[in-house]
Amino acid sequence: MNLVNLEGELLIIKNRVWWAEKVISSDMCDLIVKETDWSQSFKGGFSKDGTTWNDDAMRKTNITFIDQLTPIGCIMNSYINVANVQSNWNYVTSYIEKVQIGRYDVNSHYDWHVDSFNPDEFGNQRKLSAVLILSNPEDYEGGLLEIKDLDTPLPKLPKGSIIVFPSVLPHRVTVVTSGVRFTAVAWAMGPAFR
Repeated sequence: MNLVNLEGELLIIKNRVWWAEKVISSDMCDLIVKETDWSQSFKGGFSKDGTTWNDDAMRKTNITFIDQLTPIGCIMNSYINVANVQSNWNYVTSYIEKVQIGRYDVNSHYDWHVDSFNPDEFGNQRKLSAVLILSNPEDYEGGLLEIKDLDTPLPKLPKGSIIVFPSVLPHRVTVVTSGVRFTAVAWAMGPAFR
């Protein structure tokens, strides 16, 4: 399956990436950013070999987490489930983790990485990653989500768009060169891949 456009808003690229544009209202996106308790934010790290590292060369962003049962967590979970079926991934998933709210200021980025790790102590691992764009594309430069080995690069998605992809795909966020980029990220967990 190459690039498929259904009614101008739902897109699937080779069963690797699924997205829907402007599915969350601009006002709801603004409310998420406004209501996030940024006093609880911290420097985002990355995991390698079961250890969390902080290295600005790899990742530079501020993050905080909100409960997965908040309205936005429930909405993102619903879109993950739809994407899982429409993209024919059909992964067995059980729940989503807490939703990560991220703030990418100038010079913030996240280099190439995958979101899936070895199974946890309960035999679950991340299977699907979802990103909700909370900022207008004209509010920042850079900050592109890139996924390796796509024939068609991802566009800079409009505010309120959700993109879902398998957590094993290498991806990155390029350096923000001006403005601020806000996102919400959720991960669907399920029994380990076999």
